[in-house]
Amino acid sequence: MRTLLKKYLILAGVIYLVKTMIVSFKIDGDLQGFLSAVLILFFLMTLISPIINILILPLNLVTLNLTNWLLQILIILVWVLFIPQVTVDSWDVPQVNFGSFNLSSMHLSGLPVFIIVSLSIIIFYRVTYWIFK
Repeated sequence: MRTLLKKYLILAGVIYLVKTMIVSFKIDGDLQGFLSAVLILFFLMTLISPIINILILPLNLVTLNLTNWLLQILIILVWVLFIPQVTVDSWDVPQVNFGSFNLSSMHLSGLPVFIIVSLSIIIFYRVTYWIFK
């Protein structure tokens, strides 16, 4: 029970972090709406994902776990599609300068923004869970 609560709180923190970092990822409503949306994603990631992982285990072995990443992106896609208060809109990425490395500003919409949001959630969740393990 304690581990599940820790996972839920880590996921809520990661969703809030990604929501503040990527302005096109929005969860409408108050705190209760936010926590209920996170609870549904937590349910999908905790209960549904392991069942599907068992079913696609041979494919995971062949692709060196790439299908696990794709499964997590698909689970977040299902979450965004079925929860009306969660939206991913187009994103105007500002210009980035790192010394001699320059990345010009760009407009992203649709699938690229969704993949960036999904990978951000997955990577931050796994790293944060590993730190607090």
